[in-house]
Amino acid sequence: MGLLLLEQNRNAEAEKAFREALVHEPRAAAIWDQLALVLQRQGLAAEAEFMVRRATLLEPANSMHWNLLGKVLFDLQRLDESVQARRQSLAIQPRDAAAWNELGVAEQARKNFDEAEKAFQNSLAITPGHPIAVANYAYLMCSRGERDRACELLQPLVVRDPFAPEHWMALGGLFEAMLEWKLAASAYRRAWELAPNNEQTGFKLAGALHSNHQATEAEKVLRAHLALFPRQAESLALLGEVLLRQCRSAEGVPIVERAVEMTPDPQRHSKLLLEMQYEDNANAKQLLLAHRRWDTIYAKPLAPTATTANRHERGNPLRIGLVSRDFGHHPAAFLVLPGLEHLDRTACQLICYSDRTNGDEFTARFRAASSIWRTVFGLPDDDVAALIRRDNVDVLVDLMGHTGQRMLLFARKPAPFQVTWFGYVGTTGLATMNCLLADRFHVREGEDKWYRERILRMPNSYACYGPPQAAPEVGPLPALVSGHVTFGSFNNPPKYSATIREAWAEILNRVPRARLLLKFRGLDDLKLQSDLRGWFEERGVKQEQIELEGGGTHFEMLDAYNRVDIALDTQPYSGGVTTCEALWMGVPVITFPGDTFAGRHATSYLTTGGYPQFVATNTKAYVNLAVEWANRLDELAVIRSRMRSAVLNSALCRAADFAGNWLEILSKAIQTL
Repeated sequence: MGLLLLEQNRNAEAEKAFREALVHEPRAAAIWDQLALVLQRQGLAAEAEFMVRRATLLEPANSMHWNLLGKVLFDLQRLDESVQARRQSLAIQPRDAAAWNELGVAEQARKNFDEAEKAFQNSLAITPGHPIAVANYAYLMCSRGERDRACELLQPLVVRDPFAPEHWMALGGLFEAMLEWKLAASAYRRAWELAPNNEQTGFKLAGALHSNHQATEAEKVLRAHLALFPRQAESLALLGEVLLRQCRSAEGVPIVERAVEMTPDPQRHSKLLLEMQYEDNANAKQLLLAHRRWDTIYAKPLAPTATTANRHERGNPLRIGLVSRDFGHHPAAFLVLPGLEHLDRTACQLICYSDRTNGDEFTARFRAASSIWRTVFGLPDDDVAALIRRDNVDVLVDLMGHTGQRMLLFARKPAPFQVTWFGYVGTTGLATMNCLLADRFHVREGEDKWYRERILRMPNSYACYGPPQAAPEVGPLPALVSGHVTFGSFNNPPKYSATIREAWAEILNRVPRARLLLKFRGLDDLKLQSDLRGWFEERGVKQEQIELEGGGTHFEMLDAYNRVDIALDTQPYSGGVTTCEALWMGVPVITFPGDTFAGRHATSYLTTGGYPQFVATNTKAYVNLAVEWANRLDELAVIRSRMRSAVLNSALCRAADFAGNWLEILSKAIQTL
């Protein structure tokens, strides 16, 4: 009965059946093994390890038990032990192609690329053309930068057997690793059409669609998938993200909460923490408690028992490590990189730990700004921590927070002094994170109690804007030609909270000839457009007042500001790089400081950039300020003509000053340890 239930994916019932069977047959190794398997499927790896080890003790010469132990240990990220278990399995059964393939996966995770390649080759020598082994081998080649070789490995599979869903899944996985989301979605869609009842095809297709900003289609696929697999936590969490992309945070966040409760997972839980920042009722106290809970569940067990000694000696260059997956075309390229490029190289050394495989012209600039460049993509946290310790890093800077997948690296405290900066919006919640680098706008005096970290404040903004090297010229004020004011917001749709949309509706009703241009990737989704237009229409806003556009190239997004007179910021999650880009294109941004760190980006950049007159005090004042400026077109035209030059000469863009202050603050802070 247990085996039948297992085959039907009825895991809870199968677990009960196997436990009952063990009461009668406590020395049946096969039952211990099967119980371990069903526990592993439910994400209960620690319990599964206990069960499968009982099986290995009862039948030490059975390769299946050792292979399952390898899988369980891999889930627990105990990679060295996982490799040992798999090699034990292969010593018993050396012609097991699947075991060789899984050994390759484990060796790749340990960054033993040569050993991984040998293992994949052995697997394929036993079972030529096996899709899973070919896919893993191709992924290995991709992660080593050999993308053409990766494609050469996979494409023959699809050509030879185009009706095998596993071949399309493999191809989709390769495109996903390359961040080619449109191609990945196409491959996964074919796999889903061929195998709609597979527990991964629908999930992977929805993920690729979501990453390609096709929210409506992603939701449709996910709901069909969840009808078959209602307790698949990863699909539930993804559905929550998709709903958030459609301005439906009130629906989305509870779904992610349910997914986390169903199957606790640090990455899934981190996504929940990020999504909480978009909720209208977000407040600093609530966020601190939620982040501290994450720390207690996942990070605290990994914290070292003894604090790492302060190794830095005054007079020696400060060795600063930076951990990020965003060393490329990303807001960090415009708000972090300029400061790094102006650091005094005699006073510090930068070591970049890059958590990505692909690169671009900004990646090259980050690399040029660093003294040492380490690619750590796919490397387990323990191995990255060991690397950081060998590099004698004095200050380790987190540039991702809960948006990345390295919080548990910082939980291990590989450097004596750890700082979170820019990549996240407020506290990480980690007891092992010493400081948060902010400014007086993001964290006001008296608000330090809402942050787990000690607050370090930059004298101006906490970031430094480096304008794009190729940007359109600033055009004349559009209203003087069109005869009506155009408001605009080029922020991510999840930032369009109900509160801010209510404010926009009031502005448009009070300036009845005005237009609102919303532009971002995914806003060309017809259902999302219909929903947004309907929402505004219910509040008296005319259809012709709302203009919705999808994204474009960076140049095209910048050029669209030449159709905007006044930008409107979002809350409770304020615009960061979008605020700076609006200013660079001569467009003032109306904002007000929110209740959390995430809601204060524009306040910081506007004030530092020299335009505090566009910062209101609250929502009501925000509406009044927007309406007021809509009637001051002559002044707006003058401001527009001078804004780029003024911003360039402001503290917001003085990279050398920023770099000096940044390094001085870190140098002083580390001496307090």
